[in-house]
Amino acid sequence: MARESHSRAGRPEGPTAWPYSDIARNRHSSVARFWTSGLERLIRMQQDYLAFVSRRLERDYELAAELAELRLPIVAPSLLNEFCETARSDYAEEVRRLAGMYMDNVGETPSDLRQEIAKTLQAAEGGPPAAPAAAGTEGR
Repeated sequence: MARESHSRAGRPEGPTAWPYSDIARNRHSSVARFWTSGLERLIRMQQDYLAFVSRRLERDYELAAELAELRLPIVAPSLLNEFCETARSDYAEEVRRLAGMYMDNVGETPSDLRQEIAKTLQAAEGGPPAAPAAAGTEGR
């Protein structure tokens, strides 16, 4: 059975096609900017975490080398204890850093969203950009 092909050349015509097309294009553009902003923040968090894991793995390798070169096995427990304490401290610091980054991201998201909504509304109304409402003043 032959498939029908549908041509999508050009923009839709008619009295309602122009505003809808521009509004839809601006809305999709705003959504894309909003998601791009969020994904960039997520990528920065992932890069930070992967750099941390890389440093910790390097330290694991160093510990293995130190243990392999020990002449007195009685020193091993103190090396392991020091390693575990440093690892605990490093992981706690990384969790604090990532939590701080997460909180910063959560704080920036409503502002980004308000800005993109204002741009979309401005495009829909055809007027000047609307000033985004300050946080906590909606519905007053």
